[in-house]
Amino acid sequence: MEKIAMLGGGSWATALTKILSENGARVDWWLRSKDDVQHLLRTRHNPRYLSAVQFDLNRVYPTTDLEDAIEEADWLVLAVPAAFVQPVLDKLDRDSMKHKRVISAIKGMIPSKNQPGDRLRGRAVPAGPAPGGVIAGPCHAEEVALEKQSYLTIGSPDAELALEFCGLLRNRYVRAHPAADLDGIEYCAVMKNIIALTGGIAHGVGYGDNFLAVLVSNAVQEIRRFLQAINPQPRDLSASAYLGDLLVTAYSQFSRNRTFGSMVGRGYSVKSAQLEMNMVAEGYYAVKSIHEPQQKAQGAHAHHHGRLPDSVRKSGSRHRNGASERPAALIAHESCRVYVRPQCHYLRLPGGGKHQLLLPLCDEVVVAVGNSADDTLGLIRGIGSPKIRIIETLWDDTLREGGRVLAVETDKALAAVPTDADWAIYLQADEVLHEDDYPAIRAGMAQWAAHREVDGLLLNYRHFYGSYDYVGDSRRWYQREIRVVRPNAGVYSYRDAQGFRKGQNQKLQVKLLDATVHHYGWVKPPRLCSASRKPSTAYGTPTSG
Repeated sequence: MEKIAMLGGGSWATALTKILSENGARVDWWLRSKDDVQHLLRTRHNPRYLSAVQFDLNRVYPTTDLEDAIEEADWLVLAVPAAFVQPVLDKLDRDSMKHKRVISAIKGMIPSKNQPGDRLRGRAVPAGPAPGGVIAGPCHAEEVALEKQSYLTIGSPDAELALEFCGLLRNRYVRAHPAADLDGIEYCAVMKNIIALTGGIAHGVGYGDNFLAVLVSNAVQEIRRFLQAINPQPRDLSASAYLGDLLVTAYSQFSRNRTFGSMVGRGYSVKSAQLEMNMVAEGYYAVKSIHEPQQKAQGAHAHHHGRLPDSVRKSGSRHRNGASERPAALIAHESCRVYVRPQCHYLRLPGGGKHQLLLPLCDEVVVAVGNSADDTLGLIRGIGSPKIRIIETLWDDTLREGGRVLAVETDKALAAVPTDADWAIYLQADEVLHEDDYPAIRAGMAQWAAHREVDGLLLNYRHFYGSYDYVGDSRRWYQREIRVVRPNAGVYSYRDAQGFRKGQNQKLQVKLLDATVHHYGWVKPPRLCSASRKPSTAYGTPTSG
Protein backbone atom coordinates (compact mmCIF):
# COMPACT_ATOMS: atom_id res chain seq x y z
CA MET A 1 0.00 0.00 0.00
CA GLU A 2 1.35 3.41 -1.00
CA LYS A 3 1.55 5.91 1.85
CA ILE A 4 0.83 9.51 0.99
CA ALA A 5 0.96 12.67 3.11
CA MET A 6 -1.53 15.26 1.88
CA LEU A 7 -0.87 18.81 3.10
CA GLY A 8 -3.81 21.19 2.78
CA GLY A 9 -7.49 21.29 3.63
CA GLY A 10 -8.99 22.99 0.57
CA SER A 11 -11.12 21.68 -2.27
CA TRP A 12 -8.16 20.43 -4.36
CA ALA A 13 -6.61 18.60 -1.41
CA THR A 14 -10.04 17.10 -0.67
CA ALA A 15 -10.48 15.92 -4.27
CA LEU A 16 -7.00 14.40 -4.46
CA THR A 17 -7.51 12.65 -1.12
CA LYS A 18 -10.71 11.15 -2.50
CA ILE A 19 -8.98 9.84 -5.64
CA LEU A 20 -5.90 8.44 -3.91
CA SER A 21 -7.71 6.81 -0.98
CA GLU A 22 -10.38 5.23 -3.16
CA ASN A 23 -7.59 3.81 -5.32
CA GLY A 24 -6.22 1.98 -2.26
CA ALA A 25 -3.54 4.32 -0.92
CA ARG A 26 -3.22 5.30 2.71
CA VAL A 27 -3.52 9.09 3.03
CA ASP A 28 -2.32 10.91 6.15
CA TRP A 29 -4.13 14.19 5.70
CA TRP A 30 -2.76 17.29 7.41
CA LEU A 31 -5.22 20.14 7.98
CA ARG A 32 -4.55 23.36 9.86
CA SER A 33 -7.89 23.48 11.72
CA LYS A 34 -8.50 21.22 14.72
CA ASP A 35 -12.23 21.74 14.30
CA ASP A 36 -12.07 20.48 10.71
CA VAL A 37 -10.12 17.40 11.77
CA GLN A 38 -12.63 16.63 14.52
CA HIS A 39 -15.49 17.10 12.08
CA LEU A 40 -13.84 14.73 9.59
CA LEU A 41 -13.30 12.11 12.27
CA ARG A 42 -16.90 12.43 13.40
CA THR A 43 -18.77 12.73 10.10
CA ARG A 44 -16.24 11.50 7.48
CA HIS A 45 -16.48 14.62 5.33
CA ASN A 46 -14.70 17.98 5.06
CA PRO A 47 -17.00 20.64 6.60
CA ARG A 48 -15.69 23.43 4.39
CA TYR A 49 -15.09 21.98 0.92
CA LEU A 50 -16.74 19.29 -1.21
CA SER A 51 -18.83 18.27 1.78
CA ALA A 52 -20.69 15.59 -0.19
CA VAL A 53 -17.51 13.47 -0.37
CA GLN A 54 -17.45 10.74 2.28
CA PHE A 55 -14.07 9.29 3.30
CA ASP A 56 -13.13 5.80 4.46
CA LEU A 57 -11.34 6.45 7.75
CA ASN A 58 -9.58 3.12 7.41
CA ARG A 59 -7.61 4.70 4.57
CA VAL A 60 -7.76 8.43 5.38
CA TYR A 61 -6.21 9.71 8.62
CA PRO A 62 -6.89 13.41 9.30
CA THR A 63 -4.47 15.15 11.67
CA THR A 64 -3.13 18.56 12.69
CA ASP A 65 0.28 17.07 13.52
CA LEU A 66 2.48 17.85 10.54
CA GLU A 67 5.38 15.58 11.51
CA ASP A 68 3.00 12.73 12.22
CA ALA A 69 1.42 13.13 8.79
CA ILE A 70 4.70 12.84 6.89
CA GLU A 71 6.57 10.37 9.13
CA GLU A 72 5.76 7.19 7.21
CA ALA A 73 4.82 8.71 3.87
CA ASP A 74 6.40 7.65 0.60
CA TRP A 75 4.91 10.65 -1.19
CA LEU A 76 4.31 14.21 -0.03
CA VAL A 77 1.58 16.14 -1.89
CA LEU A 78 1.64 19.91 -1.36
CA ALA A 79 -1.88 21.29 -1.78
CA VAL A 80 -1.59 24.42 0.37
CA PRO A 81 -2.19 27.72 -1.50
CA ALA A 82 1.10 29.17 -2.72
CA ALA A 83 0.69 32.36 -0.69
CA PHE A 84 0.58 30.34 2.54
CA VAL A 85 2.72 27.25 1.90
CA GLN A 86 6.11 28.61 2.97
CA PRO A 87 5.31 28.82 6.71
CA VAL A 88 4.05 25.23 6.54
CA LEU A 89 7.31 23.95 5.07
CA ASP A 90 9.29 25.94 7.60
CA LYS A 91 7.80 23.70 10.28
CA LEU A 92 9.10 20.51 8.63
CA ASP A 93 12.09 18.59 9.94
CA ARG A 94 14.19 18.46 6.79
CA ASP A 95 15.91 15.25 7.86
CA SER A 96 12.51 13.53 7.97
CA MET A 97 12.05 14.40 4.31
CA LYS A 98 14.93 12.24 3.06
CA HIS A 99 13.93 9.84 0.29
CA LYS A 100 10.41 11.22 0.02
CA ARG A 101 9.01 12.08 -3.38
CA VAL A 102 7.32 15.48 -3.48
CA ILE A 103 4.39 16.34 -5.76
CA SER A 104 3.21 19.94 -5.98
CA ALA A 105 -0.52 20.49 -6.40
CA ILE A 106 0.01 24.25 -5.93
CA LYS A 107 -1.42 26.29 -8.79
CA GLY A 108 0.10 29.59 -7.84
CA MET A 109 3.24 31.62 -7.25
CA ILE A 110 5.24 32.12 -4.06
CA PRO A 111 4.78 35.90 -3.66
CA SER A 112 8.08 36.63 -1.96
CA LYS A 113 10.11 34.76 -4.56
CA ASN A 114 8.13 35.11 -7.82
CA GLN A 115 8.47 31.36 -8.24
CA PRO A 116 5.91 28.59 -8.81
CA GLY A 117 5.13 26.19 -5.97
CA ASP A 118 7.30 23.37 -7.25
CA ARG A 119 10.43 25.39 -6.43
CA LEU A 120 9.70 24.81 -2.75
CA ARG A 121 10.72 21.18 -3.08
CA GLY A 122 14.29 22.33 -2.48
CA ARG A 123 13.24 23.75 0.89
CA ALA A 124 11.50 20.55 1.88
CA VAL A 125 14.32 18.10 1.10
CA PRO A 126 17.71 18.42 2.82
CA ALA A 127 20.17 18.06 -0.05
CA GLY A 128 20.19 17.83 -3.82
CA PRO A 129 17.29 18.22 -6.22
CA ALA A 130 14.13 16.83 -4.70
CA PRO A 131 12.55 14.03 -6.74
CA GLY A 132 9.05 15.05 -7.72
CA GLY A 133 6.74 16.83 -10.08
CA VAL A 134 3.53 18.82 -10.41
CA ILE A 135 -0.15 17.99 -10.86
CA ALA A 136 -1.90 19.97 -13.58
CA GLY A 137 -5.30 19.91 -15.25
CA PRO A 138 -7.55 20.49 -16.96
CA CYS A 139 -9.53 19.50 -13.91
CA HIS A 140 -11.79 21.11 -11.29
CA ALA A 141 -12.08 19.63 -7.82
CA GLU A 142 -15.87 20.01 -7.89
CA GLU A 143 -16.18 17.71 -10.91
CA VAL A 144 -13.88 15.15 -9.28
CA ALA A 145 -16.28 15.15 -6.33
CA LEU A 146 -19.14 14.48 -8.76
CA GLU A 147 -17.03 11.73 -10.41
CA LYS A 148 -17.29 13.35 -13.81
CA GLN A 149 -14.74 12.34 -16.43
CA SER A 150 -11.53 14.22 -15.66
CA TYR A 151 -8.01 14.50 -17.03
CA LEU A 152 -4.80 15.14 -15.09
CA THR A 153 -1.23 15.76 -16.18
CA ILE A 154 1.81 14.91 -14.05
CA GLY A 155 4.70 17.11 -15.08
CA SER A 156 8.17 15.85 -14.17
CA PRO A 157 11.56 15.39 -15.83
CA ASP A 158 11.63 12.00 -14.07
CA ALA A 159 9.53 9.88 -16.44
CA GLU A 160 9.45 6.87 -14.12
CA LEU A 161 8.21 8.93 -11.17
CA ALA A 162 5.55 10.63 -13.32
CA LEU A 163 4.25 7.29 -14.61
CA GLU A 164 4.12 5.85 -11.09
CA PHE A 165 2.09 8.75 -9.70
CA CYS A 166 -0.21 8.64 -12.73
CA GLY A 167 -0.93 5.04 -11.75
CA LEU A 168 -2.00 6.17 -8.28
CA LEU A 169 -4.52 8.58 -9.80
CA ARG A 170 -6.14 6.63 -12.62
CA ASN A 171 -9.61 5.22 -12.05
CA ARG A 172 -12.93 4.93 -13.89
CA TYR A 173 -13.41 8.72 -14.04
CA VAL A 174 -9.82 10.04 -13.97
CA ARG A 175 -7.26 9.72 -16.73
CA ALA A 176 -3.69 10.76 -15.95
CA HIS A 177 -0.72 11.12 -18.27
CA PRO A 178 2.93 12.14 -17.78
CA ALA A 179 4.68 15.12 -19.37
CA ALA A 180 8.30 16.22 -19.22
CA ASP A 181 7.78 20.00 -19.44
CA LEU A 182 7.58 20.77 -15.74
CA ASP A 183 8.35 24.49 -16.07
CA GLY A 184 5.95 25.08 -18.96
CA ILE A 185 3.08 23.24 -17.30
CA GLU A 186 3.56 24.97 -13.98
CA TYR A 187 3.90 28.51 -15.32
CA CYS A 188 0.93 27.95 -17.62
CA ALA A 189 -1.12 26.78 -14.61
CA VAL A 190 -0.27 30.07 -12.90
CA MET A 191 -0.93 32.33 -15.88
CA LYS A 192 -4.27 30.76 -16.75
CA ASN A 193 -5.51 31.75 -13.28
CA ILE A 194 -4.67 35.40 -13.98
CA ILE A 195 -6.34 35.23 -17.39
CA ALA A 196 -9.46 33.64 -15.87
CA LEU A 197 -9.57 36.36 -13.21
CA THR A 198 -9.30 39.03 -15.90
CA GLY A 199 -12.04 37.34 -17.91
CA GLY A 200 -14.20 37.34 -14.79
CA ILE A 201 -13.69 41.09 -14.36
CA ALA A 202 -14.64 41.62 -18.00
CA HIS A 203 -17.80 39.58 -17.48
CA GLY A 204 -18.60 41.46 -14.28
CA VAL A 205 -18.45 44.87 -15.93
CA GLY A 206 -20.68 43.70 -18.76
CA TYR A 207 -18.40 42.53 -21.58
CA GLY A 208 -19.71 39.55 -23.51
CA ASP A 209 -18.46 36.20 -24.78
CA ASN A 210 -17.08 37.80 -27.95
CA PHE A 211 -14.66 39.87 -25.90
CA LEU A 212 -13.71 36.90 -23.72
CA ALA A 213 -12.90 34.81 -26.80
CA VAL A 214 -10.48 37.50 -28.03
CA LEU A 215 -8.99 37.87 -24.54
CA VAL A 216 -8.32 34.14 -24.18
CA SER A 217 -6.97 33.63 -27.70
CA ASN A 218 -4.56 36.54 -27.28
CA ALA A 219 -3.59 35.22 -23.85
CA VAL A 220 -2.44 31.96 -25.45
CA GLN A 221 0.01 33.99 -27.54
CA GLU A 222 1.21 35.79 -24.45
CA ILE A 223 1.76 32.51 -22.62
CA ARG A 224 3.80 31.26 -25.58
CA ARG A 225 6.02 34.35 -25.56
CA PHE A 226 6.48 34.21 -21.80
CA LEU A 227 7.43 30.52 -21.72
CA GLN A 228 9.84 30.90 -24.61
CA ALA A 229 11.51 33.79 -22.78
CA ILE A 230 12.07 31.95 -19.49
CA ASN A 231 12.51 28.35 -20.72
CA PRO A 232 12.80 28.03 -24.49
CA GLN A 233 12.02 24.57 -25.81
CA PRO A 234 9.58 22.98 -28.27
CA ARG A 235 6.11 22.63 -26.70
CA ASP A 236 2.61 22.27 -28.11
CA LEU A 237 0.41 24.76 -26.29
CA SER A 238 -2.71 23.22 -27.80
CA ALA A 239 -2.21 20.18 -25.52
CA SER A 240 -4.65 19.71 -22.68
CA ALA A 241 -2.10 20.57 -19.97
CA TYR A 242 -1.82 24.07 -21.46
CA LEU A 243 -4.82 25.12 -23.55
CA GLY A 244 -7.24 22.71 -21.87
CA ASP A 245 -6.34 23.99 -18.42
CA LEU A 246 -6.71 27.58 -19.61
CA LEU A 247 -10.13 27.01 -21.17
CA VAL A 248 -11.68 25.22 -18.20
CA THR A 249 -10.42 27.91 -15.82
CA ALA A 250 -11.55 30.79 -18.01
CA TYR A 251 -15.05 29.46 -18.74
CA SER A 252 -16.15 27.01 -16.03
CA GLN A 253 -18.76 27.85 -13.39
CA PHE A 254 -16.43 26.13 -10.89
CA SER A 255 -13.49 28.44 -11.61
CA ARG A 256 -12.76 30.35 -8.43
CA ASN A 257 -10.53 32.79 -10.32
CA ARG A 258 -13.25 33.63 -12.83
CA THR A 259 -15.77 33.93 -9.99
CA PHE A 260 -13.44 36.19 -8.02
CA GLY A 261 -12.86 38.42 -11.04
CA SER A 262 -16.56 38.59 -11.80
CA MET A 263 -17.32 39.69 -8.24
CA VAL A 264 -14.69 42.45 -8.45
CA GLY A 265 -16.09 43.52 -11.81
CA ARG A 266 -19.56 43.77 -10.30
CA GLY A 267 -18.38 46.07 -7.54
CA TYR A 268 -17.13 43.84 -4.72
CA SER A 269 -14.00 45.00 -2.98
CA VAL A 270 -11.16 42.47 -3.02
CA LYS A 271 -11.64 41.81 0.69
CA SER A 272 -15.39 41.32 0.33
CA ALA A 273 -14.93 38.91 -2.57
CA GLN A 274 -12.37 36.89 -0.62
CA LEU A 275 -14.63 36.67 2.42
CA GLU A 276 -17.63 35.69 0.32
CA MET A 277 -15.83 32.96 -1.61
CA ASN A 278 -14.08 31.39 1.40
CA MET A 279 -11.57 29.99 -1.10
CA VAL A 280 -8.24 31.26 -2.39
CA ALA A 281 -8.17 32.68 -5.91
CA GLU A 282 -4.53 32.02 -6.78
CA GLY A 283 -4.63 34.42 -9.72
CA TYR A 284 -4.96 37.42 -7.40
CA TYR A 285 -1.68 36.62 -5.62
CA ALA A 286 0.08 35.61 -8.84
CA VAL A 287 -0.40 38.85 -10.81
CA LYS A 288 2.65 40.62 -9.37
CA SER A 289 4.73 37.45 -9.36
CA ILE A 290 4.18 36.98 -13.09
CA HIS A 291 4.36 40.65 -14.04
CA GLU A 292 7.82 41.29 -12.55
CA PRO A 293 9.68 38.41 -14.26
CA GLN A 294 7.70 39.12 -17.42
CA GLN A 295 9.03 42.67 -17.49
CA LYS A 296 12.54 41.40 -16.97
CA ALA A 297 12.08 38.96 -19.84
CA GLN A 298 10.76 41.79 -22.07
CA GLY A 299 7.56 39.87 -22.51
CA ALA A 300 5.03 42.27 -21.01
CA HIS A 301 2.63 42.59 -23.95
CA ALA A 302 -0.83 42.56 -22.37
CA HIS A 303 -2.33 44.91 -19.81
CA HIS A 304 -4.08 42.21 -17.82
CA HIS A 305 -0.88 41.02 -16.17
CA GLY A 306 -0.06 44.45 -14.88
CA ARG A 307 -2.12 47.51 -14.06
CA LEU A 308 -5.71 47.06 -15.06
CA PRO A 309 -7.37 49.79 -17.12
CA ASP A 310 -9.04 52.48 -15.02
CA SER A 311 -12.47 51.47 -16.34
CA VAL A 312 -12.00 47.99 -14.88
CA ARG A 313 -9.95 48.85 -11.83
CA LYS A 314 -12.46 51.44 -10.60
CA SER A 315 -15.51 49.25 -11.13
CA GLY A 316 -15.41 48.21 -7.50
CA SER A 317 -15.81 51.74 -6.14
CA ARG A 318 -18.58 53.57 -7.93
CA HIS A 319 -19.46 57.10 -6.87
CA ARG A 320 -22.94 58.52 -6.98
CA ASN A 321 -24.35 61.98 -7.39
CA GLY A 322 -26.90 63.44 -5.04
CA ALA A 323 -27.32 63.97 -1.33
CA SER A 324 -25.19 61.77 0.89
CA GLU A 325 -28.07 60.76 3.14
CA ARG A 326 -29.77 58.91 0.27
CA PRO A 327 -29.17 55.16 0.47
CA ALA A 328 -28.12 52.46 -1.91
CA ALA A 329 -30.87 49.87 -2.22
CA LEU A 330 -30.50 46.16 -1.85
CA ILE A 331 -32.89 43.53 -3.17
CA ALA A 332 -31.77 39.96 -2.61
CA HIS A 333 -33.04 36.38 -2.65
CA GLU A 334 -33.50 33.50 -4.96
CA SER A 335 -34.34 34.75 -8.42
CA CYS A 336 -37.07 37.26 -7.61
CA ARG A 337 -39.38 34.57 -8.97
CA VAL A 338 -42.92 34.88 -10.23
CA TYR A 339 -44.38 37.24 -7.64
CA VAL A 340 -42.10 40.18 -8.35
CA ARG A 341 -43.51 42.59 -10.89
CA PRO A 342 -42.08 46.01 -11.77
CA GLN A 343 -45.45 47.70 -11.16
CA CYS A 344 -47.43 45.13 -9.12
CA HIS A 345 -50.82 46.42 -10.32
CA TYR A 346 -52.69 43.61 -8.61
CA LEU A 347 -51.22 44.17 -5.13
CA ARG A 348 -53.96 46.01 -3.23
CA LEU A 349 -52.14 48.00 -0.58
CA PRO A 350 -53.66 50.75 1.59
CA GLY A 351 -54.31 53.75 -0.64
CA GLY A 352 -53.56 51.86 -3.84
CA GLY A 353 -50.45 52.82 -5.79
CA LYS A 354 -47.57 50.93 -7.35
CA HIS A 355 -44.16 49.86 -6.20
CA GLN A 356 -41.17 50.58 -8.41
CA LEU A 357 -38.31 48.58 -6.88
CA LEU A 358 -37.49 51.46 -4.52
CA LEU A 359 -36.33 53.63 -7.41
CA PRO A 360 -37.70 56.89 -5.97
CA LEU A 361 -35.98 56.21 -2.62
CA CYS A 362 -32.51 55.28 -3.76
CA ASP A 363 -29.47 56.28 -5.75
CA GLU A 364 -28.88 52.72 -6.89
CA VAL A 365 -30.82 49.46 -6.73
CA VAL A 366 -28.76 46.26 -6.56
CA VAL A 367 -30.74 43.21 -7.65
CA ALA A 368 -29.22 39.80 -6.90
CA VAL A 369 -30.61 37.30 -9.40
CA GLY A 370 -29.91 33.58 -9.12
CA ASN A 371 -30.39 30.90 -11.77
CA SER A 372 -34.04 30.71 -12.81
CA ALA A 373 -36.16 29.12 -15.49
CA ASP A 374 -38.41 32.16 -15.88
CA ASP A 375 -37.48 35.46 -17.51
CA THR A 376 -36.47 37.17 -14.29
CA LEU A 377 -33.45 38.86 -15.84
CA GLY A 378 -35.51 40.14 -18.74
CA LEU A 379 -38.17 41.37 -16.35
CA ILE A 380 -35.72 43.39 -14.26
CA ARG A 381 -33.86 44.72 -17.30
CA GLY A 382 -37.18 45.70 -18.86
CA ILE A 383 -37.71 48.31 -16.16
CA GLY A 384 -35.09 50.31 -18.02
CA SER A 385 -33.78 52.39 -15.13
CA PRO A 386 -30.09 53.39 -15.05
CA LYS A 387 -30.28 53.09 -11.26
CA ILE A 388 -30.63 49.30 -11.43
CA ARG A 389 -27.50 47.16 -11.19
CA ILE A 390 -27.97 43.41 -11.55
CA ILE A 391 -25.57 40.87 -10.05
CA GLU A 392 -26.05 37.30 -11.22
CA THR A 393 -25.30 34.71 -8.56
CA LEU A 394 -24.93 30.95 -8.37
CA TRP A 395 -26.69 29.25 -5.47
CA ASP A 396 -24.81 26.70 -3.39
CA ASP A 397 -27.30 23.84 -3.15
CA THR A 398 -25.35 22.27 -0.29
CA LEU A 399 -26.52 25.17 1.91
CA ARG A 400 -30.24 24.82 1.25
CA GLU A 401 -30.95 22.80 4.40
CA GLY A 402 -32.08 25.22 7.08
CA GLY A 403 -32.17 28.05 4.58
CA ARG A 404 -28.54 29.10 5.06
CA VAL A 405 -28.24 29.72 1.31
CA LEU A 406 -30.72 32.60 1.67
CA ALA A 407 -28.38 34.43 4.02
CA VAL A 408 -25.39 33.76 1.76
CA GLU A 409 -27.23 35.22 -1.23
CA THR A 410 -28.28 38.22 0.85
CA ASP A 411 -24.67 38.85 1.87
CA LYS A 412 -23.59 38.78 -1.80
CA ALA A 413 -25.99 41.60 -2.56
CA LEU A 414 -25.05 43.50 0.59
CA ALA A 415 -21.36 43.31 -0.38
CA ALA A 416 -22.19 44.91 -3.72
CA VAL A 417 -23.52 48.09 -2.11
CA PRO A 418 -21.08 50.99 -2.73
CA THR A 419 -18.78 51.70 0.19
CA ASP A 420 -19.85 55.34 0.46
CA ALA A 421 -23.54 54.55 0.99
CA ASP A 422 -24.97 55.63 4.35
CA TRP A 423 -27.79 53.09 4.36
CA ALA A 424 -28.88 50.01 2.44
CA ILE A 425 -32.57 49.20 2.19
CA TYR A 426 -33.09 45.46 2.04
CA LEU A 427 -36.10 43.75 0.47
CA GLN A 428 -36.70 40.11 -0.25
CA ALA A 429 -38.33 39.07 -3.50
CA ASP A 430 -41.77 38.74 -1.92
CA GLU A 431 -41.75 42.08 -0.08
CA VAL A 432 -42.71 45.61 -1.10
CA LEU A 433 -42.79 49.08 0.41
CA HIS A 434 -45.71 51.40 -0.26
CA GLU A 435 -44.94 54.88 -1.58
CA ASP A 436 -46.95 56.39 1.28
CA ASP A 437 -44.20 55.22 3.64
CA TYR A 438 -41.33 56.75 1.68
CA PRO A 439 -41.38 60.08 3.59
CA ALA A 440 -41.10 58.29 6.96
CA ILE A 441 -38.23 56.13 5.69
CA ARG A 442 -36.39 59.14 4.25
CA ALA A 443 -36.85 61.06 7.49
CA GLY A 444 -35.63 58.15 9.60
CA MET A 445 -32.52 57.66 7.51
CA ALA A 446 -31.72 61.37 7.65
CA GLN A 447 -32.35 61.53 11.41
CA TRP A 448 -30.07 58.62 12.31
CA ALA A 449 -27.40 58.89 9.59
CA ALA A 450 -24.90 60.67 11.85
CA HIS A 451 -25.58 58.37 14.84
CA ARG A 452 -23.04 55.64 14.11
CA GLU A 453 -24.19 53.65 17.13
CA VAL A 454 -27.42 52.92 15.24
CA ASP A 455 -26.83 49.85 13.05
CA GLY A 456 -30.23 49.59 11.42
CA LEU A 457 -33.83 50.71 11.19
CA LEU A 458 -36.79 48.54 12.16
CA LEU A 459 -40.02 48.49 10.15
CA ASN A 460 -43.46 47.11 10.91
CA TYR A 461 -44.25 43.92 9.01
CA ARG A 462 -47.57 43.01 7.40
CA HIS A 463 -48.23 39.45 6.18
CA PHE A 464 -50.82 38.90 3.47
CA TYR A 465 -52.16 35.38 3.71
CA GLY A 466 -53.93 33.34 1.01
CA SER A 467 -55.02 36.41 -0.94
CA TYR A 468 -54.56 40.15 -0.73
CA ASP A 469 -57.86 40.39 1.17
CA TYR A 470 -56.46 38.81 4.36
CA VAL A 471 -53.51 39.49 6.63
CA GLY A 472 -51.96 37.28 9.30
CA ASP A 473 -52.45 38.76 12.74
CA SER A 474 -51.90 35.91 15.19
CA ARG A 475 -48.84 35.70 17.43
CA ARG A 476 -47.18 33.21 15.11
CA TRP A 477 -46.51 36.03 12.60
CA TYR A 478 -43.47 38.19 13.30
CA GLN A 479 -44.51 41.81 13.61
CA ARG A 480 -41.31 43.76 12.82
CA GLU A 481 -38.15 43.27 10.79
CA ILE A 482 -34.89 45.14 10.16
CA ARG A 483 -35.00 46.35 6.58
CA VAL A 484 -32.51 49.24 6.60
CA VAL A 485 -28.90 48.56 7.63
CA ARG A 486 -25.52 50.25 7.46
CA PRO A 487 -23.48 48.68 4.67
CA ASN A 488 -19.76 47.95 5.06
CA ALA A 489 -20.06 48.02 8.86
CA GLY A 490 -19.69 44.32 9.67
CA VAL A 491 -23.42 43.64 9.34
CA TYR A 492 -24.36 40.25 7.88
CA SER A 493 -27.49 38.23 7.18
CA TYR A 494 -28.63 35.90 9.95
CA ARG A 495 -29.66 32.22 9.75
CA ASP A 496 -32.07 31.85 6.80
CA ALA A 497 -32.04 35.61 6.13
CA GLN A 498 -34.38 36.01 9.09
CA GLY A 499 -32.65 39.21 10.12
CA PHE A 500 -29.18 40.70 10.61
CA ARG A 501 -26.33 40.38 13.07
CA LYS A 502 -22.88 41.89 13.52
CA GLY A 503 -19.58 40.71 15.02
CA GLN A 504 -19.92 37.48 16.98
CA ASN A 505 -23.66 37.00 16.57
CA GLN A 506 -24.49 40.34 18.21
CA LYS A 507 -27.91 41.91 17.72
CA LEU A 508 -28.04 45.25 15.95
CA GLN A 509 -28.82 48.53 17.65
CA VAL A 510 -31.95 49.70 15.82
CA LYS A 511 -34.57 52.45 15.77
CA LEU A 512 -38.23 51.85 14.88
CA LEU A 513 -39.75 53.73 11.93
CA ASP A 514 -43.42 54.41 11.30
CA ALA A 515 -43.35 52.45 8.03
CA THR A 516 -44.46 48.98 6.95
CA VAL A 517 -43.03 46.16 4.85
CA HIS A 518 -45.77 44.25 3.01
CA HIS A 519 -45.06 40.53 2.65
CA TYR A 520 -46.93 38.45 0.09
CA GLY A 521 -44.97 35.19 0.12
CA TRP A 522 -48.05 33.32 1.36
CA VAL A 523 -50.29 34.72 -1.37
CA LYS A 524 -51.36 32.94 -4.53
CA PRO A 525 -51.62 34.94 -7.76
CA PRO A 526 -55.13 36.43 -7.97
CA ARG A 527 -56.16 34.33 -10.95
CA LEU A 528 -55.70 31.20 -8.83
CA CYS A 529 -57.74 32.49 -5.92
CA SER A 530 -61.45 31.67 -5.89
CA ALA A 531 -63.69 34.56 -4.85
CA SER A 532 -65.59 32.24 -2.49
CA ARG A 533 -62.52 30.73 -0.85
CA LYS A 534 -61.36 32.33 2.38
CA PRO A 535 -58.37 31.33 4.51
CA SER A 536 -58.87 30.16 8.06
CA THR A 537 -59.60 32.99 10.48
CA ALA A 538 -57.14 31.30 12.82
CA TYR A 539 -54.38 32.74 10.67
CA GLY A 540 -55.74 35.97 9.27
CA THR A 541 -58.32 38.70 9.27
CA PRO A 542 -59.72 40.74 6.36
CA THR A 543 -57.81 43.84 5.35
CA SER A 544 -59.47 47.16 5.96
CA GLY A 545 -58.27 48.91 2.87
